[in-house]
Amino acid sequence: MRSARPVNWNYDLFMCENKIARADMFSLCCYPYLLIKKLREYWGTLDMPVEEGIELLETLCTVDVQLDGNIPALYVPKPRKELEQLLTLANISIPEILSSKIKSKLN
Repeated sequence: MRSARPVNWNYDLFMCENKIARADMFSLCCYPYLLIKKLREYWGTLDMPVEEGIELLETLCTVDVQLDGNIPALYVPKPRKELEQLLTLANISIPEILSSKIKSKLN
């Protein structure tokens, strides 16, 4: 004969949240490894470690500009040769001007 266990909602909720938290933590830990693996595929022809390429990507910057009608925007200067090569190999294109909506999300 089977015995039914009493329902403990707090325990069940904790276990459910715990599984979700573990899955989120797994995803959080895996994404950087997957990103580095993909960048190695893209940049395999270069004589540069992925970490150095990421450091070069960190030098990409924007400049605050005012468009016609005093509309704030971000201007992305043309990247240096090495940086442009990294972006091209990874099939990434960056627009010259980013809208003020994007600027407000970055702040």
